[in-house]
Amino acid sequence: MAVPKHASHSMTRARRRRIQRGPALLAVVCALALAAGFLLEDFLPRDGRAAKEEAASTSMVRISEVMSSNDSALQNDAGQYSDWIELVNTGAISVGMEGYVLLNGDNALEPFIFPACTLMPGERLLIYCDGDLRADPDHPLHAPFKLDAAGVALALYDAAGARVDAVDVPSLSRNHVYRRNAVNDVWEESGDYTPGAANTLENHLALDVETSDSPLLISEAASANRTYAPDVEGRCHDYIELYNPSAETVDLSGYTLTDDEDDLAKWVFPNGASIPAGGYLLVYASGKNEGADGEMHASFKLSSEGESAILCDAQGRAVSGLDLPALLSDQAYSLDGNGEYTTALAPTPGLSNTQESAEALHAALAEENAAGVYINEFMASADEHPHDWLELYNASAQAVDVSGWGLSDDSASPRKWRFPEGTVIQPGGYLTLYLSGTDGVTGSILCASFRLNVEGGYGLMLADASGALVDRVYVPEQYTGVSYARMTDGMFLYAWDDTPDRENAAGGWRGRVAAPEFSNAGGVFDAGEAITVELSAPSGARIYYTLDSTTPDAGDALYTGPIAVSDTTVVRAVACMDGYLDSYPTAQTYVFGEGHTVRVVALVADPEDMFGEDGLYTRYRVDMEKPGHVEVYTAEGEKMLSENCALRLHGQGSRTMLQKGFKVIARSEYGTNRFKAPLFSERDYEEYQSFILRASSEDGVLTRMRDSILTSLAEGTEVFYQKTELCVVYINGEYWGHYNMRERICAASICQYEGWEGQEDQIDIVKGNSQVLRGSNASYAAMLAYVKENGVPDDETLARVGEEIDLESFIAYHALQIFVANADTLNVKRYRNLNADGKWHWAIFDLDWGFYSDTNSIRRWLNPGGTGSSNATDNTLFIALMNNPAFYDRFLTFMGDMLATEWTSGRIVSMIRERYEALAPEMPRQRERWGQSEERYERRVAELVEYARTRPRKLIIYFRDTLELTGEEMKKYFGAAMRRVEEEEAAWK
Repeated sequence: MAVPKHASHSMTRARRRRIQRGPALLAVVCALALAAGFLLEDFLPRDGRAAKEEAASTSMVRISEVMSSNDSALQNDAGQYSDWIELVNTGAISVGMEGYVLLNGDNALEPFIFPACTLMPGERLLIYCDGDLRADPDHPLHAPFKLDAAGVALALYDAAGARVDAVDVPSLSRNHVYRRNAVNDVWEESGDYTPGAANTLENHLALDVETSDSPLLISEAASANRTYAPDVEGRCHDYIELYNPSAETVDLSGYTLTDDEDDLAKWVFPNGASIPAGGYLLVYASGKNEGADGEMHASFKLSSEGESAILCDAQGRAVSGLDLPALLSDQAYSLDGNGEYTTALAPTPGLSNTQESAEALHAALAEENAAGVYINEFMASADEHPHDWLELYNASAQAVDVSGWGLSDDSASPRKWRFPEGTVIQPGGYLTLYLSGTDGVTGSILCASFRLNVEGGYGLMLADASGALVDRVYVPEQYTGVSYARMTDGMFLYAWDDTPDRENAAGGWRGRVAAPEFSNAGGVFDAGEAITVELSAPSGARIYYTLDSTTPDAGDALYTGPIAVSDTTVVRAVACMDGYLDSYPTAQTYVFGEGHTVRVVALVADPEDMFGEDGLYTRYRVDMEKPGHVEVYTAEGEKMLSENCALRLHGQGSRTMLQKGFKVIARSEYGTNRFKAPLFSERDYEEYQSFILRASSEDGVLTRMRDSILTSLAEGTEVFYQKTELCVVYINGEYWGHYNMRERICAASICQYEGWEGQEDQIDIVKGNSQVLRGSNASYAAMLAYVKENGVPDDETLARVGEEIDLESFIAYHALQIFVANADTLNVKRYRNLNADGKWHWAIFDLDWGFYSDTNSIRRWLNPGGTGSSNATDNTLFIALMNNPAFYDRFLTFMGDMLATEWTSGRIVSMIRERYEALAPEMPRQRERWGQSEERYERRVAELVEYARTRPRKLIIYFRDTLELTGEEMKKYFGAAMRRVEEEEAAWK
């Protein structure tokens, strides 16, 4: 069927994703000399010199698909085959597009400025790029430019001029698009164009191939099958399963199956093949093209890295198709009861995709278990605990020697971990081992080399010494602290009690009830507005709720109808169902009559857990954790996150302050171990393990921006620092003031930053001089001892030190500490990964004592016996390296370059002004809540500006005097920096 002339502006929902943003917006120019008694506005005028940077927008509109060589794919409203761009609203609220700008490359002279139109959640919008400008919101949109088929850079800006999205489109073949993959959101070239619809194979087929009225569905597929559904020869293959939901048999004669849309007839079903009413048919993707005893073997195989599968009828019309994602061994992509494909279900080749079918396959495998040894029970521990555990049971009447047997979470490697020699399970006996991620034996305690993935979707496999399958249990989602155990009928349930090394509990739960859903998301609403909140849960479940922030249970109010909300309210709810674990509690915070210009973060915790006798606020000196819920809303009101979490207090001395900081941590025991949201706009991460809500610590009663701005000066260096998002916080519906939402420096964030995901348990982290937070400090201590004894006198020794530490990271970290004159230098972390370069890298945080006192910090860092507060920071290595001529040259060159470019007064003062203006609308409410005076705040910000304005010149002089630099050396290292200082000072005058 031909593609329609006018592509539909489909309301199809797309997955929320965010690509990396550009730098911050064009900063406003500033800075006159500090004048005592003047307000900040008096000495931060909007003229002078400033660095230019781009701001990142919080809009969730994205460029979704681009066609730059439209030969015959899609006609526009004029009947022409013009190029086109598709946008999609990936957010949960509508977006007014008026004033948005679409740019083709750097050509700002031909922008497309959007008219007054609204993009609803999930809605897609086409812009035809034919050079014929038309911006009538009631008609198809046409841009004033065309697209270059050889490649084009596109950028989308919101009405405030902040960049929303950008993409570099490569050279494309005719009728091909550059699109976001619907499964993983990665940009790719594809022939599966889908103007106005989600980027899936099904939608493309609906456009480009005539659709059949055949009822058949591809109901399941596996591209890395290792142990399921062996053929008559006992071999396991990838497979595609078809289902006939109709009431009549379907003749498959002439039907075709393919993994290549350019060859729809790749494999043809044999004449006479059919699927009965309500029946299933398994086709092995074995590449054999023929099979014995009526088996179906297609002529192609499936790729485990991702694949397409298309079923067509005898006339070549599309019947069913799916985009198969990358799959793990023995993982299936199955159609669930809601008509959605998922990897959460156990493989059930040739059977319905139900728990009953999975149990039938499990029972059949158990009957074939001649050894009588079974996987009997296992449990995922809480995230902070060091290991999971698994139990085997010998149901036979004789002892079984399992020496050399294998246990694995990957059927492609059935003996991933092997039982040591001499391991015997007595008849009727149990063997429990720890899944710690580290292989080892301590006495009678066995530790396997892998841990359980609580998200499930994989199998645990027990194999004999030859690698043959003995037992297999498909692992669904696991709930920490709840074991998954074999019942007396052989089926697995979430056990009422965990029973390692003894008989399993008499019963259990089939699963956990899904949490209640809210008809209206929380957020900030106008005063006088009324919200009706309806709650829903799976059929058969009961919903209980509270309105006082207490954790709901079956003893609370039973939900029977809509809840009217017109004042600030926290609604918490839980779903309960017989035979199932209660759902995780959930919450929504509705705030009325408050207008905010920054993000809103709502924390919810049982009042006893937050403020009670054993609460976080009461026992603030104790490092403890409480369960809670966190919601994050953009300044525009869009919900970014609503998840259960763990709450801890953050900081050390700042815990004594009334406005305390928080660590917000995703824990699997509360529902999920990752916050699946792009929480920091300048990172391209899609999920986070934790974040911090920082109340600015010692700077909380001063500028509320010092640490955030100063640590961000590490941008572009080899030093890890925490990104910032401004927000206000509500606790149980009560306004709690302005906070800086920050990344957290921990194993998860370090591995995310460095690209070491999955290696969190293998890195070393040390705080301060030698406080080991994870792993070991032995290699650094040994290197430091050598340097103390021998110094770093030559290039050979410097190279040896460079094998232990990342010299670029070390230089940048110390240069920044010296520049900002931080006195609290024990707050430093360094880390390394032996699986990567094995070198120590530095992370900087907590610069609340920076830019405060006028300090000759290079002299302090070269002071024998330590530096920082009480000289507590060991500076032995820095002094030794500065006595090495090559390092000395590298360090001074780096410092001079940064003072001339990134660490200039103009740039930093502009950053302060931008932050001051962003905070200005929120500060009156902050002062009202916590009592700081406006005059003091203005004065402290003015002092920060003055420090930034004078610091470069002063520091250069400190270097000159301390190091006794000659005129030639000053010119070599700081010539460009001095010229920049003089230019800026002249501009200010």
